[in-house]
Amino acid sequence: AEWHNFQCPTCKVTYTGMPLYRLAMIAQEKLVERDGEDSTSVGQSLSFLAQACAQMGQVELSKDYCERSLEIIESHFGAGHPATASTLAELASAYGKLGDIPKQKELLERSLEIKEKHFGAGHIKTAVTLLNLATVYSELGDLEEEKALLERSLRIKEDHFGKGH
Repeated sequence: AEWHNFQCPTCKVTYTGMPLYRLAMIAQEKLVERDGEDSTSVGQSLSFLAQACAQMGQVELSKDYCERSLEIIESHFGAGHPATASTLAELASAYGKLGDIPKQKELLERSLEIKEKHFGAGHIKTAVTLLNLATVYSELGDLEEEKALLERSLRIKEDHFGKGH
């Protein structure tokens, strides 16, 4: 965890873009050395590298880091673990930015299925995935499904935060 602290020590703001990329690359190198290239800590570092690349517009590289992270996380925790769901959602985002909407849909559906099994269909952790999946259905021209997913997401958020939030 100490290698995954990417906040400015003074203002506590999390680094983004190139500073995040450089710090995450250092962390990954140290963690590979300490824990091995297939460790969960390296999988987490790869996720940070993917985020940084996405922020810098290097989406193909972001996707590659996400795919490797998913291999590691899934092999350690299993296909039905929440950490796998988070990594699937991150990978889905990369595919969406690359224009592969069917692949994005597939990955988000897998992520949602895991989250619903683990947390429950009405849990707040499913709301963002439902929202992202609604955007995918909009891209695919399925406005009925988009509406249904947006309504589900809204109900969960209202239940969690209240209607006036």
